[in-house]
Amino acid sequence: CTEQEEKFKGVCYFYSPIYYLNLHNDDYEGALKWCLTAEPDQVMACTKGLGSRAMKYNLSDPKLVESICENGSIDQKPICIDGMISYYLVNFESLNKGRDLCAGLKPENAAICLTSLESRSSLFGE
Repeated sequence: CTEQEEKFKGVCYFYSPIYYLNLHNDDYEGALKWCLTAEPDQVMACTKGLGSRAMKYNLSDPKLVESICENGSIDQKPICIDGMISYYLVNFESLNKGRDLCAGLKPENAAICLTSLESRSSLFGE
């Protein structure tokens, strides 16, 4: 990603966890640490991408994805959860299903999840 034009770096870093997870047999904890080695202004794009990817691969187990996000640094956790809910909303196309997901998380993570969800509410006609 470091070789990409500036305008493409965010997208590259968002999707870079796919590459890492393919090489490291779904090592989500390692991927979170790896994201910390990204260019400083791209760490969060990588972390958000990891949350999204973890949700895609573990759609039926949101608690597992929550635990993956909790393994990140204090700064990574909310971004990872944001990636988690973003993928969930894309998959189910429903704010109500997203709210149900958030309600099933630990209270501090549920608050992060709901904030992320509400920031996307204008995208839905519910």
